[in-house]
Amino acid sequence: MNNRRVANADTPKSVRGVDMEPILETGRRARWVSEKCRTALSLAKGECGGSYGDAVLILTAALSAMAAEAWPGVIGIDRRRFIELLVRFAPDRALVTRVSIPVLCEELLMSGQTLELTAISKQVLEPSSLVVVGEDIDQSEELVLSTVGSIETAFLRKFSYASVLYTEVRSGYVHECHPSERATSQPMTHKTDVAVSYSNLLIEIEDRVRRQIHFHLEWLGETALEIARRLDEYHVGFVRPEKWWVDGGEG
Repeated sequence: MNNRRVANADTPKSVRGVDMEPILETGRRARWVSEKCRTALSLAKGECGGSYGDAVLILTAALSAMAAEAWPGVIGIDRRRFIELLVRFAPDRALVTRVSIPVLCEELLMSGQTLELTAISKQVLEPSSLVVVGEDIDQSEELVLSTVGSIETAFLRKFSYASVLYTEVRSGYVHECHPSERATSQPMTHKTDVAVSYSNLLIEIEDRVRRQIHFHLEWLGETALEIARRLDEYHVGFVRPEKWWVDGGEG
């Protein structure tokens, strides 16, 4: 019998610091997240019949668990604290506050905010057939607000990587067994140093192309692990913010 495992071609080989070597993390959270990363990446490679979706469920559940530990409670705050955790404790290189321009533009189109859509689209014109990664098209909150001052901060933050990860990917898999129609499980590049990439899907919305966002597992695993390390070293104590970052708070 041939027991050779067939790995998915579009899945990552490892997360820096998380591979088949012994786990050397000493912090409680970091060691736990390292174990989850190892399991998630094994599933993403096809072990035990696993997939990208299985890996996402594990890694986002780890993030949710750390957020719940920081800010306990069960009513109406799960999304807010998930995003808050990423904004406060992810490393700067993770770019969790960066705005997904394709997801934002689709929302502006669907809600009829044509003036704002036109202003933003002028900044990111590219052939619809071009495959892009986040660094090619996405922008900081400050840059978007300087381009379109009429957009409210709280509205814009719904399209940050931290928020889109929760609403379009994590919640999709948890509640519907697949990502939302604005996201995809398929990466559009084999680069391992990018947070997101975008597919091109033709849809019948004024003949526009929907760019579905894909969150790369290398980014997700490394971000979760770094957050865990920082929490292990955080001894100040957690206070629930008067206003969550995603609602316009300082973060």
